[in-house]
Amino acid sequence: MEDNDDYWTFFWSGNGTDSGIGTDCIKDPTTGDCGCENSDGAFIADSSSCV
Repeated sequence: MEDNDDYWTFFWSGNGTDSGIGTDCIKDPTTGDCGCENSDGAFIADSSSCV
């Protein structure tokens, strides 16, 4: 991987001190609404069951 300030790398381990998943929901960049992305790449607001 090249050095770039726009890259984000996430990893999970058991080393944290707080409980939880460590990230917020996926948000619509325009409205800020939480949701998910379906297999077609469309964002579905207020949903957590996208396939």
